[in-house]
Amino acid sequence: MLRSLLIALSRRRGVQELAAAWPPAQRVARRFVAGETLEQALAVVRQLQTLGLQTTLNYLGEDVRSPSEALACREAYLASLDGLARAGLPGHISIKLTQLGLDL
Repeated sequence: MLRSLLIALSRRRGVQELAAAWPPAQRVARRFVAGETLEQALAVVRQLQTLGLQTTLNYLGEDVRSPSEALACREAYLASLDGLARAGLPGHISIKLTQLGLDL
């Protein structure tokens, strides 16, 4: 039930904007989110790996409502793999089957 509520709230543009602008939410997100773009995430991956840490990239968002959204997620996953390879960085991606359209 809580999961359904959180997903419903995440779909609302106003809630997204409020969460992104709220300083406590920003502090929490920075601990877990490497960046808003793939390039930002790859820079963080590079830094963490110099410390000997392993990394996993995760494309945020789970709830897709159309085949076109699922295809966009697929492209984001492929871009992540390509970015890791181009940068010569070892790493993993975390794939959510629901993001690829399992629930459609």
